[in-house]
Amino acid sequence: MGKKFTTYCLYPALLAVTWGAAAAAVAAVFVPWVRPVPGRDWVPLLGLALPAVLTLCAVLALVWSVMRRRWALLPLIGLLANWHYLAAMVQVPLFQRRVAGPPDLTVASYNVFGFHKEGVRPTAGNVAREMEARGVDVLCLQESCGGAAYGPDSIAAAFRYLPYRYPPSGTPCEGVTLFSRYPVLAAGMIRFPDTDNRSMWADVLVGDDTVRMFNNHLQTSGISRRQDDLRRQRELGSVTGQTRVVVSMTGELRRNFGIRARQAETVRGMIDTTRIPVIVCGDFNDTPASYTYRVMLGGLTDGFRQAGSGYGDTFRQMRRILRIDYVFYSDAFRSVRYYSPSLPWSDHDPVVAELRFVSRYRE
Repeated sequence: MGKKFTTYCLYPALLAVTWGAAAAAVAAVFVPWVRPVPGRDWVPLLGLALPAVLTLCAVLALVWSVMRRRWALLPLIGLLANWHYLAAMVQVPLFQRRVAGPPDLTVASYNVFGFHKEGVRPTAGNVAREMEARGVDVLCLQESCGGAAYGPDSIAAAFRYLPYRYPPSGTPCEGVTLFSRYPVLAAGMIRFPDTDNRSMWADVLVGDDTVRMFNNHLQTSGISRRQDDLRRQRELGSVTGQTRVVVSMTGELRRNFGIRARQAETVRGMIDTTRIPVIVCGDFNDTPASYTYRVMLGGLTDGFRQAGSGYGDTFRQMRRILRIDYVFYSDAFRSVRYYSPSLPWSDHDPVVAELRFVSRYRE
């Protein structure tokens, strides 16, 4: 009976799961090339599920290997097909091309959750002390408005070690803020239609070099808010309520994939017309298996791939499987170090890139 069950039930089921996981993994390779317009806005959901798909492929490859069956090749093909995604999520310093020596410029990007993750007590002071201790020269913040009781001037006072900022004093906060040790020569806000999310650019004078910074907070995924709704329905024991939240979450995700794609294209158009060294950072609200990531990266370097270490998660929820915060840069720079410290003051962790002007040293 046991042998028959294995032969006629367990083995075919395992084989079907293997084919399905391998097919999903291979299909996910094409997700970043599919623009999420209506009718195709379900495609990015596969990219979002890719960590689970690849984990399943790894388990299946191990299972088939233990059973000494050639079916282990199928999930291995799925894993190898996603080498670009895996390299954007997991890095081993042994194989990197980082440069030695002290950095010329240290840049950090941090979604700070309005400086109130721990409750009513503002966390701007904590963040400022942490960034100063890490030697951050240019700090790009998202969700940087502290509210009526803790406005832009109070936040600026906390970051007084970085004397230059955009938007400047007396200007309403729009959610993205840049603080700099170096002078800001020119700057502007990039406003997107029908959303509160923003990007900005700023030309920063670092010694004799002008660097254009792009600080981005692209359309939110809505996952955090929907997770709270799902948790409440689960506590109530309502299967119908949970189903309704999941359906609503899926619809919101699909809409936001398209919105982010258009925002990324807008920023990419500005990057492509810039003729000075560029650094692009921020909370993109999308993973490396996405159209948004591919468009924003373009021909730039992903700092994590050049000088990161370990697993590159930046979002503290969803079991920390997502990397959605980035620092990219043009070939005027090489990375000395790139890391994401685990800090308790937001639902994101910051990313820090220590950079050198390599073109300067080649002269």
